[in-house]
Amino acid sequence: MKKNKKFLFLGFGLVAPFIAGLTAISCGGEKFNAFALNYVQGPLKDPKNSTNHNQTWFADSGLLDLSKTNITSIPAGAFSYLVMQNLADDGAGLPTELKTLVTTNSSNNNKKINIRKIILPKTLKSIGAGAFYGLSNLEEVDFSQCNDLSQIDAEAFSNTNIKKLQLPASLNKLGQKAFANSGITSVNLEDLPYLKTLTQGVFASNKLTNINLKNIELVESGALADNQIKTIEIPSTMKSFSPESFDFIGAGESAAKTLISKIENNEIKSFLEDALKKNPNHLYKLS
Repeated sequence: MKKNKKFLFLGFGLVAPFIAGLTAISCGGEKFNAFALNYVQGPLKDPKNSTNHNQTWFADSGLLDLSKTNITSIPAGAFSYLVMQNLADDGAGLPTELKTLVTTNSSNNNKKINIRKIILPKTLKSIGAGAFYGLSNLEEVDFSQCNDLSQIDAEAFSNTNIKKLQLPASLNKLGQKAFANSGITSVNLEDLPYLKTLTQGVFASNKLTNINLKNIELVESGALADNQIKTIEIPSTMKSFSPESFDFIGAGESAAKTLISKIENNEIKSFLEDALKKNPNHLYKLS
């Protein structure tokens, strides 16, 4: 599994309560294991089963295609690394052809989940905490049909490898560290009129080089920490911008600082100037 990277952001702790809960889910949480199993074991045709659907897991391409299901909410930890590993380790009914869902490195016994792409359904409204946590092979998530998706909870896609992130315009809430440590190089925040807050660590430890905050009103500590953002502008609509937005423990004196080239809100400008005088180690500079 992809390891956590520099997740001690200033202003909040290293271990989210979710992680402890996810461990419990993976160790005997039959309800959560059963949810995932419904969608990785192939077509379900039982007339008594409310989760009937066509094939959703395609081993050859690493595609988990949920687009033809009627899922409205994906539970916490449902397809996470620990739950997927638990299914394989416990022999929880996976057909032989689906053993490729999890592969093991013979030299170090490390396991990887072979889900590389996910297509989400139009019926989806929410994604629970850590739902896809730790899927280090996951490179693409297709939200294009998700016209009603409003909420993605904490660490839902943390520790993945998504790169280009195209979120749906309906989204209005992203939980803490929802997309942290996921190799993201771009995200379409400018297309999300209802998303107003970047929560703690939400896009931390990625590879973002620029970001458009025109719709954002609140940026919390560590939200943009450990990226490659050289310059950024703060629009007049911004109500609060944490001076710890770019900070993370372990940055060191040589860590690059983001230039805030334009601040259209005078109160925020004064606040950030004062914060920088009190602590010159904040990872931003003002023009």
